[in-house]
Amino acid sequence: MHVFGIKVQGKKYVKRQAVYGILQGSFGQIGVVRKRNDQLLLLPGGGIENEETELECLEREILEETGYAINKPAFLCEAIQYFQSRDGSHYIQNLGSFYSCLLGMKEQEPVEEDHELVWLTPEEAANGLFHQHQAWAVRQYFGLLD
Repeated sequence: MHVFGIKVQGKKYVKRQAVYGILQGSFGQIGVVRKRNDQLLLLPGGGIENEETELECLEREILEETGYAINKPAFLCEAIQYFQSRDGSHYIQNLGSFYSCLLGMKEQEPVEEDHELVWLTPEEAANGLFHQHQAWAVRQYFGLLD
């Protein structure tokens, strides 16, 4: 499994299992989430809650962040990202599972009001994504690795 980030020795890491979608759109673009408050680009998705399966989490997170259902999710790959929370309060070991999927019908307004769905080319997305493991998954899927 590919590992990104630096695990700082002596620090306690919170393990977070998460699922992310590579939303395929028209004209070879993919859907990513831009956070309005700081302009960060992220793949839609997030942490698995309670007894959710990966697919249940993926469906819930994409619905919350975009307002859309998804179709035809297909597992792609997994990767680990080590990082410190943005407020510096804790260290995170994120085990991310990545799925390709198609955008379905709009079912509601996004719950996450600071999230905006934007469409980018795979290269633009990979170059702009905040987390290294997300950028790697996009490059892996679209054959953009060196």
